[in-house]
Amino acid sequence: MKPMGAIPQGFAADAQGRLLIGARDCEALVAEAGDTPLFVYDGTMLERRVARLRAGRDAVIVRAWGSEDRLREIVLPRIVVDAYLAKYDAVTSELRATHDVSSIVGTRRVRPLQR
Repeated sequence: MKPMGAIPQGFAADAQGRLLIGARDCEALVAEAGDTPLFVYDGTMLERRVARLRAGRDAVIVRAWGSEDRLREIVLPRIVVDAYLAKYDAVTSELRATHDVSSIVGTRRVRPLQR
């Protein structure tokens, strides 16, 4: 595994400085999955972010990398944010019916593109 950079804002590190996701060591999650790339979602963090979105009344500004490798700000109108929240509710409802999502919502192994 390549060395990691700084721990992202809102996340924690263990005593050795390794990233924790849902209070679990990221290297242990990779070992459990078997390989990378791997996407891991912290359910508690997602719920906090969704709660902040629900509390808002206005458009949401999203920062994203553009095709020119520049950070851009995109304004999402409230109707778009509400559509995303409805989709989130549907997906998490389905997950909760079949999985224990108390801490980590899910992990997903992604296969690299074949060239």
